[in-house]
Amino acid sequence: MTPIAVIIFMLACLVLYVLLNRYKKQHSVIAPIPKKMEKIMKKKVDTPKGITDMAEKIAANKSEGKQRTPKDKLIEAFEDIKDIRYGKIGASNHNGGDTLNYWIKIVSVTISGAWDARGFTLEVYPRIRYHTSGRQTLVCLMRNNTTDVELPYVSLTTHNESEPNTRLIKDVKIVRSGGSGVSNNKLDVWIQFGQSWADTAYVMYYLYNFKTNDFIATTPQSQQNKLPAGQNWSINDRFEPNGVSKKDITMDIDPADKGIHGIAMSKTDEAGRSHVWKQWHMNNAYGRNDLQLWEYAGDKNGGTCGGNVADGAICQPRLTVKGHNGRVGINTSDPQGTLEVAGDIRIGRWSLRDEGGVLVFRDMVAQSAGRDRRHALYPEMYVDNTADRNNIQTGEAYMNLNCAGGPQTSTRQITFATPYATPPRVTASLGLIDWCNNGRNLRINTWAANVTPTGFTLYLQTWADTSIWGANIKWIAVYGSQGSEVDTWEKLDPPNNRTFTWAQFKGQCEAKGKRLCSSSEMCPGGQPLTNFDTFGGADNWMAVGDRDNEWVTYNRAGGRLCKTHTQVAGSTPGWGPAAQPGGWYRGVKCCPK
Repeated sequence: MTPIAVIIFMLACLVLYVLLNRYKKQHSVIAPIPKKMEKIMKKKVDTPKGITDMAEKIAANKSEGKQRTPKDKLIEAFEDIKDIRYGKIGASNHNGGDTLNYWIKIVSVTISGAWDARGFTLEVYPRIRYHTSGRQTLVCLMRNNTTDVELPYVSLTTHNESEPNTRLIKDVKIVRSGGSGVSNNKLDVWIQFGQSWADTAYVMYYLYNFKTNDFIATTPQSQQNKLPAGQNWSINDRFEPNGVSKKDITMDIDPADKGIHGIAMSKTDEAGRSHVWKQWHMNNAYGRNDLQLWEYAGDKNGGTCGGNVADGAICQPRLTVKGHNGRVGINTSDPQGTLEVAGDIRIGRWSLRDEGGVLVFRDMVAQSAGRDRRHALYPEMYVDNTADRNNIQTGEAYMNLNCAGGPQTSTRQITFATPYATPPRVTASLGLIDWCNNGRNLRINTWAANVTPTGFTLYLQTWADTSIWGANIKWIAVYGSQGSEVDTWEKLDPPNNRTFTWAQFKGQCEAKGKRLCSSSEMCPGGQPLTNFDTFGGADNWMAVGDRDNEWVTYNRAGGRLCKTHTQVAGSTPGWGPAAQPGGWYRGVKCCPK
């Protein structure tokens, strides 16, 4: 063979060798194991356990054939696991090693059609192996359901690690950058680095239903300092080295929005819907320097504020601390007192709440046993001092009897400094007595009578042979704000209007867990309840619970004030069981059981 023929033969062999190698690379599903990966696999402290175990089982079952080392068997076994590949993280602009907190895209897939799915498992290894650092396993499944993209599953497990700054993967996001419904949904998976020089680390990965070039973790690319816009999902499950598994909560610091700053904590709840808590630092427009904690949850369409409440939409302030005055509100963004609670207050076994202007203490232990046990504070039991500062007026008067013997009476007309809308309650008491004595007993009485909105008559009286020079009488007038107690009528119908029967009034009270008041409760001390006598002399009857079809009146004509119908007419009224209109007021006030 001539020298030229030899050279041509050698060149042909070389070309054939190159072509065979290229063919092998193009049609092989696995790249050769890098030297660093071999070193990693030799480490016993932290190996890719699941994959290595699988490969070792395959290697153990291979026939001996030729003499091979355990390493040869293991490498050959890895080649038999067809869908497992290796490579180096593809960040190309590491800025002198500064990859910390930067993002790269590791997957870019398009899923289209109902139940179309993609999945992968990614094992990553830190560049420098400390005794406390190790690999991480990222598992991701993305698919459509019958109407839209299903909530992706993203799990990140960190193995044998105690320091967060040794983690190669710090965070994971799936971003939907295109498509709608189940058509051409473009999903990109991004990882955020938790290490410098992350581009020098190696990965091992397994792909499910991936097309060529969909998985780009090992493709050289520029790292990004922020994610692109689009609908995105975060890690669902995070498994930490100490064995604790937790649902991950995404925390975002919101940029200033019209001067409002906030921290948002969000997660996907058990129903697959977004649930967010936001802490806001408000500005002048929304409450100067207020600190507010709001809860947001979406309905089936994702609506929160303005969404369907019946379908789970929530947009509610849960806690407010007012700037500058320190007022605290629960379930309100505008507390009007030092503490305002919009709802019940639970104190031991008692629940406290405002029920239509009545302060009610309810026994929750009794209620759980099927009994309605409660105490109520009605407006007539306290002074309503909010309308003006003249609801309580006081005074005193010195009244003379000049040591006259025998029964004596002295009167004084008192005029209120500010007239009331209706007569108040007036109480008189002795403040000083100038007693003539003369060996006689001291017998003395004082009271207020003829009370009107403008004043009253003050009385001082002795009896038998008591003799006094005079006495100083102190008085106090107490009045609830106009309308504050009239509003507590359960029902009050004017004359000549269709109304309720006695039985209907009774049923109305029982439906509210109450009962008809008795005539004595309607007329404590023989007088109408404060501010209830607003009929201006018109005839009136109120249903009471003394007996069936019994009524009481506040009509003063003919000495009928606070008398029952039986006391006035000798029997219960024939009109009581009927609802036809009459020429009088007809009403009811309910009392607690």
